[in-house]
Amino acid sequence: MDHELALIAKKIRATGHVANDDAFAEALAMYAPLYDESFSARIDAEEDVAYGPDARHRVDIYRPKPSHAAPNALVLHLPSGGFYRGDKAEEAMLGRFFADCGCVFAIANYRLAPQSTWPAGREDAGRFLSWALARRSQLVGANVPVFLMGYSAGASHACALATSGAAELAELSGLLLMSGAGFDLSLGVDPETGVLLHEGERAYFGSDPATYPERSPMAGVAGLTVPVFVAYAEYDPPELQAQTHAMVHALFTARGVMPSVVQAAHHNHGSILYHFNSPDGRLGDAILRFMEGA
Repeated sequence: MDHELALIAKKIRATGHVANDDAFAEALAMYAPLYDESFSARIDAEEDVAYGPDARHRVDIYRPKPSHAAPNALVLHLPSGGFYRGDKAEEAMLGRFFADCGCVFAIANYRLAPQSTWPAGREDAGRFLSWALARRSQLVGANVPVFLMGYSAGASHACALATSGAAELAELSGLLLMSGAGFDLSLGVDPETGVLLHEGERAYFGSDPATYPERSPMAGVAGLTVPVFVAYAEYDPPELQAQTHAMVHALFTARGVMPSVVQAAHHNHGSILYHFNSPDGRLGDAILRFMEGA
């Protein structure tokens, strides 16, 4: 690790397991000056392509320029936002990183709580997947592998779709879950009332504990057949690390073998996202290796 990254790691360690707006802003401010700004010579971006009728049904597409090698994968990504906010533009560094590595990377907004509640996120993830598969030949080619990816709340929606049994899931080559939230709703409830503690989760999944077992995205993990990559940050909040642990345990119980699991060392819940397209390529390299072997 070079000196600049070592200093960033030290600051992140000092911040600890905090995931709030200030910690996110600090992480972005540390990594943004390190971004590779030469990407524009190698990739193209198309913004706000409609994949459905709602104003939130919009996708940004990052792809290698035609003069470069043919795309080697299609990655469909669902961003974060705590179930009630967030925008695809805030995770553009992912698109730039993956496109620069030869992938076509599509990142989609989806409907948000409280206006849209469960199962809107899963439905929009399915609509996004169907839209992409219908355009697979023009996006990447008929035989190029397709991966579904999600970060934080987006990982919850990706998991919900991947465990839904939808017919289109047969076209997926793998599922990528990064610092996921809300996999097992029973882990995030008030011990006295049984109601979800997190404002966004409560707005999206509801306030009736009796519905949580059915609405937990992890409920269908036993039927999940595609390879799964799970990443979490060393300094993710404990409640999010508990979600990762529950997901890994459920996958092991269902399959008898561990999924691919990577701890993003020296990162917190913000920097695990914001470090992409910087000189810190450890997590990105691990994801690409997984995709190559899936």
